[in-house]
Amino acid sequence: MGMPRLRIWKLRTSGSADVRLLLVPLLACAAATGELRPQASSAFRLDTTTTKSAVLAAERSLIDAARTRGALAVLDAAEPGAAILFPGQPILTTEEARAPFAERYAGASSYTWQPAHVVASTDGNIGCTVGWSRFVWARDTTHAVRGGAYQTCWRRGIDGVWRIAGHVRADTKSPSAPLIPDLPALKHEPHSATVSRPGDQRTETQNTDSAFARFAIDSGVGVAFAHFAAPDVVNLMAQTYGRDDLAALFKGYPGHWTLLWGPMRRFGAASGGLGFNVGHSITTRIDGVAEEYQGKFMTIWRQNEDGSWSYIFDLGATRAPQQGGLESGSRVSPDERTKFSLPDTSRMPATSREIVRVERQRSAAIARNDSATLRRIYASDFRGVTAAGTEVDRERLLAVFASDDGASTFTMDQMSVRLLPGIAISSERLTTLDAAGVPQNRTWLTHVYQRRDGRWQIVAAQGTLIRQ
Repeated sequence: MGMPRLRIWKLRTSGSADVRLLLVPLLACAAATGELRPQASSAFRLDTTTTKSAVLAAERSLIDAARTRGALAVLDAAEPGAAILFPGQPILTTEEARAPFAERYAGASSYTWQPAHVVASTDGNIGCTVGWSRFVWARDTTHAVRGGAYQTCWRRGIDGVWRIAGHVRADTKSPSAPLIPDLPALKHEPHSATVSRPGDQRTETQNTDSAFARFAIDSGVGVAFAHFAAPDVVNLMAQTYGRDDLAALFKGYPGHWTLLWGPMRRFGAASGGLGFNVGHSITTRIDGVAEEYQGKFMTIWRQNEDGSWSYIFDLGATRAPQQGGLESGSRVSPDERTKFSLPDTSRMPATSREIVRVERQRSAAIARNDSATLRRIYASDFRGVTAAGTEVDRERLLAVFASDDGASTFTMDQMSVRLLPGIAISSERLTTLDAAGVPQNRTWLTHVYQRRDGRWQIVAAQGTLIRQ
């Protein structure tokens, strides 16, 4: 026991290294894409009891449809482009999911589920159900019953019909997993949204999740999960209730592992103080041992009185290896992430031009989540300080790079190189821009290179935030 979560805590059992318990993972007029919904002000709220009843009715109707028409009834009830998460696959859209979803759940396989709780938005547009499942996979010759959990977030269309916007299933084989009807209700239930502040709430939840991921790197996984949780948070798979239980769950989290994740910004929905986002995650060692596990997650967020967001449910599922990095659905191509707008470098000494080439390679490797190239560029004994003031070694810095959500772009417009015997010191000015191209911050980067084994490697670095 002791592998961390892929947004998950991985539990090893004798005879299998793949048994995992997944513990942890719009304002404006309705647009033609259907991604933006009208936002109700906190002065006007629909009765969430009515909304919850409507969502539960939609879910029970879906349970009946799946029983009579088969597993694909779930996808028939989903919006085009909804986020569908289930074990062994990357995050898929409704359309992409049909074949692998049918392969896992249709035919001789059996999947049944039971809602345990529902939460709703203040404006009657979003509702999320959570509950328990049991699954028998036709490909499993033991016919073992796999207890698990699920989360489904529904969105009401302009036609009044409720459709699935996001759905995650965690099908485990752990004997400690809940089975229907063992856990028909939650012991303590998170409440629905009670406030809704103006703003682009989907982007706000995604930005909060990105901050959550960075906080986990800087302060530790357990601290981060407790910090961003609502007081009434529930962990379905571990059956913990509240922040104290959640913090206790993470005691003893192995220090040589770190958890990386980021939201996939093309998915998700939020309105009326309630929303969800999804993303890919990686659990990786930071002690230099090349070992990692891949997962995905769906997090349900509720807005607080001050406009901030806290999560109330978080559930993950496994991914097969080699299914891409954290943001394989990024809106920005890796080749477009960093733009070099440097003066003419042709008159630089040959060594200085070589350092410029390495810097370009470094930026491209960060954009691609290419840890192998970055490990060649950064020396094994590298030490540095980030612009946020965090001391890092090589593996911790690579974890920072991997937590990037893929939506920002960068411009490097100044660079100088000072040469000393066997040493090169580069100074660069980097501007970070958000998805809309608006500058967010500027940073001076200093990299100290040393010539080792015929190539230049970064042995020390310092980032300094430029005051605006």
